[in-house]
Amino acid sequence: MRATAVALAEPKQSAHRLQPRAKRAPIECGDLPFLIKRDGTWLYRGTPINRKELVCLFSSVLRREADGSFWLQTPAERGRIEVEDAPFIAVELDWTGDGRQQVLSFRTNVDQVVTAGPENPIRVAHDVLTCEPTPYLLVRPGAGERGIEARINRAVYYELVARKNKDQRDDVAIVRIEQLAPLPRRRLKETLDRYPNAEQFFWVQEEPANQGAWPTFGLTLPEVCSDTLAGIKRISRRAMSAPSSGSSKVHAVEQQEIIDEAFGD
Repeated sequence: MRATAVALAEPKQSAHRLQPRAKRAPIECGDLPFLIKRDGTWLYRGTPINRKELVCLFSSVLRREADGSFWLQTPAERGRIEVEDAPFIAVELDWTGDGRQQVLSFRTNVDQVVTAGPENPIRVAHDVLTCEPTPYLLVRPGAGERGIEARINRAVYYELVARKNKDQRDDVAIVRIEQLAPLPRRRLKETLDRYPNAEQFFWVQEEPANQGAWPTFGLTLPEVCSDTLAGIKRISRRAMSAPSSGSSKVHAVEQQEIIDEAFGD
């Protein structure tokens, strides 16, 4: 039987191969009527954007140029927006490990989780007048040296402690729950047992009533510690669709009201 040889050769390339289309630069739209307030609220033409899904969508196309300006940029268009401080707020902290092995993870107000490290460092800025320190976390890099950051929010816990020390209130105990899931039930019960004379218990948070940890803990804590926390009450901002009021002045007034109510003022 004769074998048949079959030769394979590369096909000749067509002289009329289509060249890839050049990537078109986004159209410059100038200044857009957006403002990100210091408390993390997004405004459009002065009106708060209350839909969190929409805020998350806009934040995903946020860019920062080498000159420090902020832009909303899509493949088709881009426009400059105004940011009072940092565009994001780190509202929740979680950590694992100890010492050099400790890992810090932050959740921002747009539900993005960022782990602090060499690629996402934490820096501390100081106010020129008051010298008060403010920590910032790099969320993602920008076009220059300055990237897109989240201001690490000062927990209401520290404000409560400062107020307690200032007023010398020995009749108030402040307990902070750092681990939200899984809830450290045994440690929580042991801590509460240190205050056998406590008559009232309050859950204090700066988030609105329908946000933060209260919607879950308001149901969980009375079940876990039914003998002590069955009547626990909430102190916070009212229920809102947005994370804050959109006004720094209103935000400050509401924050003070939370602290005052916690101490019965």
